[in-house]
Amino acid sequence: MVALCALGPVPAAAAADSFAPAPACLELAGGWRYTLVSNHCGTPHRVTVEYRDGTVAPCREAGAGDTVTFAGYGPQGNEALGVRLCAEAPATA
Repeated sequence: MVALCALGPVPAAAAADSFAPAPACLELAGGWRYTLVSNHCGTPHRVTVEYRDGTVAPCREAGAGDTVTFAGYGPQGNEALGVRLCAEAPATA
């Protein structure tokens, strides 16, 4: 399953200390149009991507075996530097 979302990036300053390093089982594949994060872990994770210009994309849920899509580097060359873990989403009643 691939999830697409058109939400814009969040400035890094607004997201400071909100993210943790991702485990190696979350694989990043950057491209001109899309950046893909594949979850090869046995559990779901909420993930984001950090870009060269310091912006951080909105968090997305990546179930075990899923791939989620983020913006690519585009004509500005703003490549993704890495995957980060987001805080878990609050439970809904």
